[in-house]
Amino acid sequence: MTTSNPWWGSGMFTVAGVLITTLGASALAILNRRTERRRLSREQKIETYPELLYAAHRLARTPVWPVSAGDPEELRDEIDRAAQRVRLFAPEFVGDAATGLLAAADSLAQTVRAIRTDRKPAHADLLDQRDAARHREAVERLRTAAEAFLSTTRVDLEVDRH
Repeated sequence: MTTSNPWWGSGMFTVAGVLITTLGASALAILNRRTERRRLSREQKIETYPELLYAAHRLARTPVWPVSAGDPEELRDEIDRAAQRVRLFAPEFVGDAATGLLAAADSLAQTVRAIRTDRKPAHADLLDQRDAARHREAVERLRTAAEAFLSTTRVDLEVDRH
């Protein structure tokens, strides 16, 4: 009985084979879960980012008069809900842009509310000239914040390179 392998060699090779197989399967499972999480996160982003931008654009287009044209507070709340979802699953730099967008939306909603509370509409439901510049500035801040958010999301979704 002459063999070139020691008696314990085959057992060691069996154990090593089982360990390699187990570690390989574990590594693949971890990679698959990470890929799945990334895919789900991307799907949420693709749904929520445009929703947030659309609500911001609707708020920017909402006229002060007539009051029946829309409630800026409802649109601001819609922006707030979407911004909170973005802050939940998006990277910090996108969350910061969403926070800036929300601040600009809040400013515009407060401006419209103040004008509606303190003033009356001019002829044919037009905005009084005394309030037009303040309203225009708030709308422009919101549009600028929306553009900044759009640029940030395009980088996050790898549409544009930073």
